[in-house]
Amino acid sequence: MECDGFCAGPTHKSGFGAWRADSAVSFLPGTFRVTFGSLAPLVFFPFWFFLFRETGLFSSGFHLVDEHMIVEMVADLAAPDASLAEVIRKWVAIDMGEGRFRPLYYASRVLRAEFFGLRWQDWITWNAVAAASAGAALFVFGRLLGLTGLLSLALAAMSTLGRPATVWWRLGTPETEGNLLVALALMLMTLALVTRRHRAGCERLAFVLAVLASLTKEGMIIYLPAIAAMRALLPCWLYGTPLRSAVSEARLFITALGLVAVVELTVLTLAVGTAGTGYAGLDAASFDPSRLWASIKAVNRVTGLRLAAAASVGLLGMSLIHLRTDGRALRRRLLMIWLVFLIAALPQVLLYSKSGWADHYFNPLVISGALLLMLSVDSLRPIQRWLYLVFVLLVLFQINDRFKWTVRHAREYAADGTALQGLLAAAESCVPSHAPLLLVANPRVHYEEAFSLRTFLMMKEAGGQVHLATVGSAGSQIVSDALADKEQSRAFLSAQTLEQYYFLGQTLPRMHQTWNGPPAAILVLSPESLLDAFLRGTSAWLRPERYHHTDYEISGVRMRLMCLD
Repeated sequence: MECDGFCAGPTHKSGFGAWRADSAVSFLPGTFRVTFGSLAPLVFFPFWFFLFRETGLFSSGFHLVDEHMIVEMVADLAAPDASLAEVIRKWVAIDMGEGRFRPLYYASRVLRAEFFGLRWQDWITWNAVAAASAGAALFVFGRLLGLTGLLSLALAAMSTLGRPATVWWRLGTPETEGNLLVALALMLMTLALVTRRHRAGCERLAFVLAVLASLTKEGMIIYLPAIAAMRALLPCWLYGTPLRSAVSEARLFITALGLVAVVELTVLTLAVGTAGTGYAGLDAASFDPSRLWASIKAVNRVTGLRLAAAASVGLLGMSLIHLRTDGRALRRRLLMIWLVFLIAALPQVLLYSKSGWADHYFNPLVISGALLLMLSVDSLRPIQRWLYLVFVLLVLFQINDRFKWTVRHAREYAADGTALQGLLAAAESCVPSHAPLLLVANPRVHYEEAFSLRTFLMMKEAGGQVHLATVGSAGSQIVSDALADKEQSRAFLSAQTLEQYYFLGQTLPRMHQTWNGPPAAILVLSPESLLDAFLRGTSAWLRPERYHHTDYEISGVRMRLMCLD
């Protein structure tokens, strides 16, 4: 069969990069063979478990923001007339009602709440297993593509370490399971092409896993075209199949995945709306040139895009020097792997241009970025060995930086959980039964922290009450412009939503109606900004000298717990 110029050529090479494709499947049922190659992915399990243990993650306890939902789910499941299906339906409906579409994410969390309860170690161990499994799947994916063992390790490391690694220790990010499902889908999709046995089953399972990944978060839906594009690329990369033939052979997989994406996007558009998520989505702000450029720069930093571009330029340069190289075919090969990356990257850039990128938003795009980098570097190997080794060294430097970032932030996160447990224990000790605790927060800046704290505090205080005093712009109970600049980034939120929906109307005015005397404790978020305004607004009845206080630093927010003497 003649190549049309988009061929990548065979990749199961001899020598340094050799690795038999069947060594990846030697552990499958029915083969009963165990080889060194099949055991290599297992190294990710001791690596991640050791990292979790050494950074203190196994003992840090629950954290703010999203993890409070676990408490609510466990309480729902413990109700006398509760059933697992009903609780799942409730949380999926809540998610849709809040302008989101993450059905598998909530179904999965409720299932884990049923099995793990409030045992932190069980929850975090599950995440460690997810991190190790994703790394192992990506390693096997790289080896099946014909990458060397070193580049396959680099593919896994670049995809799971660094800023995107926060999904492995946070319990509230849908990207944790989404990333794992994508990694498994890519591995099985490639396995279906390199093994004669189980081919149909592997491809069907890859399709199912890709669809499940799309149900974990909206951003995963727009990643489905990238998986479909990868399915078209694989035969070209592995066997030199012409692109036209590769697309034709994969048309059923590509069409089915595209149809799923269209259906899900239609449901999302009709039920939520393109701007329904508030923080992301599409509206006029999404197309602001300055925000788009900032989004592109963020992707460049995390995906190693600049290094991949340099490797591609080097590859083109070498193709001109080495006249024996088919320059036209090489250029088309590079164009193809870059096109697959852009199919993944451009929708994500647009999705997060409005809100900016939090660490976990880079998933699963970081996998596409790592794959682009490894394929670009690997392409140098048969043309210019020394240049290839230079780029391998540069990749290793990046991995070292990402590893150090991962360890540092995992320790900070563990310490953050320990600090929260200290705050909750102190609040429990200074608030008598049925006495109120007053939470003072800015309704926009502390939106997530406020209702997360309420849930944890209600759990800790048997029969206690948590009331909210909002301090901020117009609409707050106490008006202050102390955090006006920070409020602008969450202008779509309102004080009334926090007070009436998340706090069920348990506000400062309600406390005055139901309680005689001062609150037993006051918890002030960002006291350096809000405390003075709060004291001025409550000077008619509050005597701050009657309280002793302790400061805590949690989730990057200073919190002052004031306990009544």
